[in-house]
Amino acid sequence: MTRYWVGWLALAGCLAFSGSAHACRVESYEASDVDGADLVVVGRISNYQLTPNRSFAESARKRVEDGTASSWERQKYHDVLNGIFPGGYYGKFDIAVDEVLKGDVGKTLSATYRPWTPCCFGPDQKELLPQQLHSQQYLIALHKPPTKVYFGGSADSDLHTVRINECIGPFLMKMPTWMVKDIKDYLAGQADAKH
Repeated sequence: MTRYWVGWLALAGCLAFSGSAHACRVESYEASDVDGADLVVVGRISNYQLTPNRSFAESARKRVEDGTASSWERQKYHDVLNGIFPGGYYGKFDIAVDEVLKGDVGKTLSATYRPWTPCCFGPDQKELLPQQLHSQQYLIALHKPPTKVYFGGSADSDLHTVRINECIGPFLMKMPTWMVKDIKDYLAGQADAKH
């Protein structure tokens, strides 16, 4: 099946770490990956903002104070408090839906975008979260709420969240992309196979 490169963020993340001895092999999403998504839409993103993950900070604080936090939790909590670790934030934005490829949703929805760490990069790995998303049309695969509240995850557990593969990156692609047609063909084939 034809494979497609994910947008600038996934590629930039993989290239940035390509010198690592544990470099992640660059992969790409394909149409069948929508099987793991609850909702796939083409829509226009607006109002993107970085949001402090206070739910994580509070739960981590309790574990640190009662002595149940692991060493990595203690270190990351310290980094979040000092504003030097991006996992203390997540992205939040609105989508004006132009077309629904999978699932059921109205004309608008709000969604979240958690940081992701390209896999296999060893101890020097960094979590990636875009500082901005341009207000333009994207192809987006999402998981429905409730979403799990975890380190770097969304405190808005009642919102959809962007599907992420830890090596490939976010399923969020700038339009136009030929993958829209492949997804439609794939889903049509799935529907025909059920009859």
